[in-house]
Amino acid sequence: MPTVCIIKSRKYPIEKRGIVDGGTFNVYVIANELRRLGYNIEVFTRNEGDEQPIVNQPSIRIFRVPFVRSTNNNVLVRDYEEGKSFVKSVISHREFKPEKYTCIHTHHWTSGINLVTQLPIGTKLIHTPHLLASEKANYNKLLFPPYIKEAEQALLNRANHVIALSRSEAVVMRETYGCDAQKIIIASNGINDAFFDVPSLDVKMPHPLSILFIGRSCRQKGIDILLDATEQLLGKKVPVLLRFVGGPYGEPEVDKIIRDRVHQEPLSKVVEYLGEVPHVSVLPLLQNCFIYTQPSRYESQGIALLEAMAAGRIVVASNLPAIREYIRHGENGFLVEPENSRALADTLQTIFANPDQFLPLAREARITARTFTTQMMLQKIIPLFANK
Repeated sequence: MPTVCIIKSRKYPIEKRGIVDGGTFNVYVIANELRRLGYNIEVFTRNEGDEQPIVNQPSIRIFRVPFVRSTNNNVLVRDYEEGKSFVKSVISHREFKPEKYTCIHTHHWTSGINLVTQLPIGTKLIHTPHLLASEKANYNKLLFPPYIKEAEQALLNRANHVIALSRSEAVVMRETYGCDAQKIIIASNGINDAFFDVPSLDVKMPHPLSILFIGRSCRQKGIDILLDATEQLLGKKVPVLLRFVGGPYGEPEVDKIIRDRVHQEPLSKVVEYLGEVPHVSVLPLLQNCFIYTQPSRYESQGIALLEAMAAGRIVVASNLPAIREYIRHGENGFLVEPENSRALADTLQTIFANPDQFLPLAREARITARTFTTQMMLQKIIPLFANK
């Protein structure tokens, strides 16, 4: 039986309830679909603490390897240093034998730092960046050290296939890294079918206006912009309840600022900071919100936003290239300029004042989301493992 190796520099879930984000859900789905098709799977993921180093499941072996946490204040350098340490542990692991794999699939650019020099020429490599380092540097206004670009460049150059989550991400791969267009496959993260089963919005506007946000506590996600907009709504006497769900792998310095803000008035009275929750717990949260908002500074796709659309919520998001690929302003959601908390607050207030008028957008959002299913994602990705 052929063996596929999956390398994931973030935590791989042992069971479905352990999934905490949409990207990890898709890694889990890919691994289990390959297993169903008769592949043996070996997953190398990082050990977040004192966890069992080897987990054996039918046709899947999971190896949790140690890594050294970085204390660098530059989040890009921190990612690089932790990824380099993780990959070093993978390469030195007694069970990592590249010659036995028909394919290696790396997830996140940090999963392949210095890996390519260890791979036999004939070993197929599929790479899914999930978020390109250049974009993280650009939108966080960080220096982009040459050694970081070289590490990601080497991975993109060596890969037989590169998975882009959106057309806009594919453009960056070509223009910033000179990636061969022939090997770029655009395959968006798929949505769990359960999100489509969330009951549609009721015509009755909840009081207060219930807003949901899901995302890592990091600058990218624009949480500060959302909190600014919430304060502006309170200043306009708009009753608000903001539920804020954190995600894994946030930025501690940003998380501290956010926690401090939401525990002080006026936000302390209207914000519920729920922290990290299992992916399955997102469903009831979506069911109990009227608006889902994603004021990100950048996105390679935005799977949480698509999940909210699948659940038939009214969505308000940043006007970014990847998001414009599926949100049409005023038709299936609203787009506001990034960094513009006033525009975000004004849009939320407009929805509050005219809720019935915008229910058709929620219905149209669900229709749009049906073009981003897990099955569609698998149809594009799984054949890559067999193709020469």
